[in-house]
Amino acid sequence: MDGLSVGKRLLRTYVQGWMERDTAKILGTLDPACVVVESHGPVYRGTDRVAKWIDAWFGEGNSIESWDITGLLVTAEGAAMEWRFTCTWRGRPASFARSH
Repeated sequence: MDGLSVGKRLLRTYVQGWMERDTAKILGTLDPACVVVESHGPVYRGTDRVAKWIDAWFGEGNSIESWDITGLLVTAEGAAMEWRFTCTWRGRPASFARSH
């Protein structure tokens, strides 16, 4: 499997991990020195910080109802995806579409 196919698989597995509330699956897609940038700005550096973010997000009672990838772009230098996302955040339904 070439590197670009691996990149697409990792992005899909990352999203699947969030859908399944599976911290180990999410972290398994990331390099220990990763930088994860949320679509609205917050930045998490390293898997230890990402793990704390995941625990806090789900610990607040938030849930993800759907996360559909609508576009993927993977190059040797990086990756980006577009998606539609529906969740319950702070007890309220929320949804949006993003590219990042």
